[in-house]
Amino acid sequence: NAPGGLGCDLSQPPYRIGPFARRRHSGFAAASVTVLGAAATFRERFLSQQEHARSRRAPGRPRYVGCTESAEVRESVCRSLLRSWPGGDVDVFWTVVGGLSGLDSLNALAMAKVAVRRIVLFDRDALQLRFGELLLALIELSPTREKFVERLFGRSMKTWGRLLGASTMLDFLDLPVRDASETETSKLLPEHLRELYGIVFACVARREGWPLVWPSFGGTERLPIRELPNAKRRLGGDRNEA
Repeated sequence: NAPGGLGCDLSQPPYRIGPFARRRHSGFAAASVTVLGAAATFRERFLSQQEHARSRRAPGRPRYVGCTESAEVRESVCRSLLRSWPGGDVDVFWTVVGGLSGLDSLNALAMAKVAVRRIVLFDRDALQLRFGELLLALIELSPTREKFVERLFGRSMKTWGRLLGASTMLDFLDLPVRDASETETSKLLPEHLRELYGIVFACVARREGWPLVWPSFGGTERLPIRELPNAKRRLGGDRNEA
């Protein structure tokens, strides 16, 4: 299935899918440091974040920290999977780690009440496989989506109190990074994942390294930047990770 690849068998503890993974979700949030004033346009703020990320290297960054397929593409894959599914339970669900878009398909099966007995993550890149292990550990530590977002992005959606999407994400990213989130989470993680967690937190919460990870909450929403072609106004794809 994956010549030369590495595997992570989720049927063996501690690689369990926690309660967060069973909740319906349509994407992930991100976090940042915005250097422009509130009067700046969305386009100026968006491009400023990209410029900041390009100027701040992130040594040790996994190849993928987010999914490079847009939510629209992922939703289409899930619909195709369910249409072609012959019925019955899944004995073994194999998915490459990559940007973890395979979790969308897993969620689609769960919503269709298709039981999955065993899950195996594989990747030919050892660092990417460890990234998958890190994300599963963060899910395991997080009883709610809000807590998962805070552990990874350093900001609280609950405290912010607004709906997070493409048109509002920069306001969310203007919130200051809560350093205590990184410190507290790092102490709870297995020792061999702590350094990688620091790198991923720097990429997502502090907006370091390229490409950037942005929120993605559905396939119909576009970035409110009319000068960009449609393909680049979608989150995910080409030069954005979602």
